[in-house]
Amino acid sequence: SVHIKSPFVGGKDIFLSASSIELDLTGVKYDNVTLVCSANAFRIICKKYFLHISAMKKIILASVLGGVVLFIWWFLSWAVLDLHGGTMRGLSNEDAVREFMKSNFPQSSVYIIPKQMGGGESAMKKYKEGPIATVVYQAEGADPAMPSQMAIGFLFNVFYAWIAAWFLSRSTAFAESYLSRVTFVGMLGIFTAFFQHLTNWNWMAYPGDYTIVMIADNVVSMLLAGLVIAVFVKPETAS
Repeated sequence: SVHIKSPFVGGKDIFLSASSIELDLTGVKYDNVTLVCSANAFRIICKKYFLHISAMKKIILASVLGGVVLFIWWFLSWAVLDLHGGTMRGLSNEDAVREFMKSNFPQSSVYIIPKQMGGGESAMKKYKEGPIATVVYQAEGADPAMPSQMAIGFLFNVFYAWIAAWFLSRSTAFAESYLSRVTFVGMLGIFTAFFQHLTNWNWMAYPGDYTIVMIADNVVSMLLAGLVIAVFVKPETAS
């Protein structure tokens, strides 16, 4: 038998008896409901509690594995396939430029050349004539193996995958097919890639070839992560 003390019926006790009953407690405030169940008589599904815990575990697992996929793909695209090498060029007089930067860039920062804001007519003229540059300058050296960047980068990848998994769990695609869930994650990659890199192309004068490769890289990476995330982030199957 099931004994329910519910505030929805004036706080009175309710006794139910049947050979097979399934109770769906979605939307019920659990702190106001007391259930005493006979395991042989009833199956009770508490979706707001038990299924939520299971779903969160799957989102965490999807985040970690999705982060691994992102990390591996970006390592391949940058270090093995060298997809970005042709879009970022070096200088023949690199040593002379480095010395110039040491002497003229006072600290690590982002430098805009020419500096337009508050520069008046002179800055406008320089901007029209060119050249135009955005320099991301780090005065301090770093380990070429980049161990700290690798570790932080992996944690960021897990975080990105967690955001994608959580968005998927809150979307209409969540209840659809595996392909629909993969497509949803891929669309997140399309949105973020276009938003970030087209903005840089338009306002910060990033070159077109660099922009295209970065967009393609981001979209592919999220589609690959989506193949893994969609396996775990899906509706629970009742048993």
